[in-house]
Amino acid sequence: MIPLVYIIDDDLVSQFATQYRMKQAIGECSLISFDSGKEGLKAIIDQLTDGKKLPDILFLDLEMPAMDGWGFLEEFSKLHNNNIPTDIYVLSSFGDTKDRDKVKVHPLVKGYFNKPLTLLDAKTIIQNINSVKLSSK
Repeated sequence: MIPLVYIIDDDLVSQFATQYRMKQAIGECSLISFDSGKEGLKAIIDQLTDGKKLPDILFLDLEMPAMDGWGFLEEFSKLHNNNIPTDIYVLSSFGDTKDRDKVKVHPLVKGYFNKPLTLLDAKTIIQNINSVKLSSK
């Protein structure tokens, strides 16, 4: 099955870099980018409403206009009582060490990485996804 990956980031260069690294790490995958937390959240709500496939992996920037990453996580946590099978990874520049500390303990966040995503980071994420899927069989 082809993994579905969402990238929520207002920086087009970061979106491109993340897409490139994920294609290098996975090969074939479906990548969809959103410029804001609101757009990404709307897409997830629409997919839940329509019964469509939810993203396997979601990359989230913290600093965005309108709805930032923290607002997205707050609204996402209200969906389906937190039972959405999407692994969320924060991908940020982490200018504020308080943000990094907060991300480390956030219950919805599987991990965090500095921008830009490296090939090693992308492969680590894929290995984590694959090992979880294999252990649940």
